[in-house]
Amino acid sequence: MRGNASRNMIWIWGAELTEAGQRRLSAEEPDRKPRRVRHPSYIGWMTLTIGSIIMLVAPGSWLAESEILRSTGGRVAVGIYTAFQAYVIAMLFPRMQREDDALKAQFGDEWVEWTKRTPYRLIPGIY
Repeated sequence: MRGNASRNMIWIWGAELTEAGQRRLSAEEPDRKPRRVRHPSYIGWMTLTIGSIIMLVAPGSWLAESEILRSTGGRVAVGIYTAFQAYVIAMLFPRMQREDDALKAQFGDEWVEWTKRTPYRLIPGIY
């Protein structure tokens, strides 16, 4: 998901170049479907991060089978990794707000109208 979003940067940021070289906002995906969220790359990153943590500690994982998770050092290492990833995810929320504010400053009323057509930041119908 994140890789696909990163390969389509124009549509991630919802801006297109006009013939005059000016940027304009687009509320459509590359296939001309309406955009569902404003920050698809971030939800991809969050999904990847949460999935990697689950993969590390799930029954049958290398860490679980090698019994590293039974040692204090193993638990501390996984705890530090999990805490760091939780911090990174938490910092994405203020970053999304700063990006939205910067786009509003750049595009003004066009941005306000665009957010009405694309109201959700991460999860359609929820947030």
